[in-house]
Amino acid sequence: MKKIFLFFFAFALLLEINAQSTKYKNLFDYKSGARVIDFSSNYGGSYDAKLILKNTPTDVKDRLPAWCSAAGVPFPHHLTIELSKTEWLNIIEFNNELTDEVHGYPGISAKDVEVYVSTTSAKSGFKHAISIRLEQNKNNQIVKIIPMQARWIKLVITSNYGDVNYTEFGQLGAYDDGIRSKSIKDEMSSKGFADIYGIYFDFGSAEIRDESKPVIAEIVSYLNENPDVKIIVEGHTDNVGNESSNQKLSENRAMNVMNKLIENGINKERLSIKGYGSKQPVSDNGSETGRAQNRRVTIRKV
Repeated sequence: MKKIFLFFFAFALLLEINAQSTKYKNLFDYKSGARVIDFSSNYGGSYDAKLILKNTPTDVKDRLPAWCSAAGVPFPHHLTIELSKTEWLNIIEFNNELTDEVHGYPGISAKDVEVYVSTTSAKSGFKHAISIRLEQNKNNQIVKIIPMQARWIKLVITSNYGDVNYTEFGQLGAYDDGIRSKSIKDEMSSKGFADIYGIYFDFGSAEIRDESKPVIAEIVSYLNENPDVKIIVEGHTDNVGNESSNQKLSENRAMNVMNKLIENGINKERLSIKGYGSKQPVSDNGSETGRAQNRRVTIRKV
């Protein structure tokens, strides 16, 4: 498979990744000791598995660094990253703007991805962190997860966008912003509101993913323990895209969270919703990590 394409925008893609907020250390950095230690298959060469890490010795310069599967290998694909030591992480960056998507291999980019973490070993002790559907041909897809400790991170790709022979997976980022939220009960007691980052949506979607169930259950438990409390469910977005779309998305996400609470037995009379779009940021929208913090659901006492 010939994959040598030189385009004037490729260098800009690399700059976009390398310009990721310097406030947080990228844990997926080869220079810091991160290594890809296991994979299901590997095309190799300029599409070697190690290229999902930043600053590898053989990093490519003409396009977004990416791993590619060997030809014809069936799903699922997996890659395991080992860090130099156990670290906290709560932000993951996916990059999916791949040169081959628009030059010969449409549908080659990863679509559905699951992330698991372990502090036990490279082969055991893995806990599910997040499942996410990536947008096609788009970089800087940032998701903020519940803070987890990890020494080994396993990425499982269960589908791509249609290529029947190959799958590519762009260079990654993993960060810790240092925010360790208290329990919802403690946050509501001390502040009267809680910013929730454990309710997960696919990018640009209002559908709640299954791995949100533990946090939904925590909200339900709090409301059951405090039967006189009424809350408003707020939806918030970053400032990417037009404000009309962000407003609608924030309202739909808040509505779907409220509906989940009702499905779990909470009286509708205790609940209301409000979408704010990007109007109430809690961090700087000028960085990808800041935008990840701004994409959230908030529950607030009425």
